[in-house]
Amino acid sequence: MATATLDDSVALNDQLAALIEAGVPLGVGLSRRERSAAKELERINATLVRRVNRGETLVEALSGDEHDVPAGYRSVVLQGLQTGNLAAALDGAVGVATS
Repeated sequence: MATATLDDSVALNDQLAALIEAGVPLGVGLSRRERSAAKELERINATLVRRVNRGETLVEALSGDEHDVPAGYRSVVLQGLQTGNLAAALDGAVGVATS
């Protein structure tokens, strides 16, 4: 499994927020409303930062309960980590949401 950093995850969330703001449908389990999705991404970032700072790996931090990290989001990010290509995983999420 490729090693991604917390910074990679935060950058991915920034990309997700921009896509949501642009109205791109995503299949990652986030609200379709821009403001709600942005708050969810902020909460996910805070959760991941807190867990990584406690010594968990990014994979472990993502594997919390669904309340903290939605299953669709977790699936996309874990797929990106496994393949070493977060951008391709994100593209896949966009493709699923638009099909």
